[in-house]
Amino acid sequence: MSVNKKYKRGEIYLVKFHPSTGKEIKKFRPSVVVFDSQTSGFVTVAPLTSIINVHLPKLEYIITPSTINGLEEDSLLLGWYLRTIDDTLIQKFLGKLNKVDSIKLKTVLRNLLS
Repeated sequence: MSVNKKYKRGEIYLVKFHPSTGKEIKKFRPSVVVFDSQTSGFVTVAPLTSIINVHLPKLEYIITPSTINGLEEDSLLLGWYLRTIDDTLIQKFLGKLNKVDSIKLKTVLRNLLS
């Protein structure tokens, strides 16, 4: 994606998380922008994954697929796994969160930072 693109909170992009080390997330993952970018070349995202056994209710929530968000299956937002990435790792736009999921994202961020 372009370095001059302004990424907005709640937008969902396919992000390249590799190479990575140890237990870090690898491969391509849909991810939600959590902090708006102002052409810095960096974007802070929270990755989405398939439903797994890890469950931190104040820092995660399930996003169901829709035509608005572009997801193909139920996905767990990992609000505790924020990562600031170079925007060259962003592969393509998938969609955006609806209003309800945007409010949930704000709650997760509030819980994480409090």
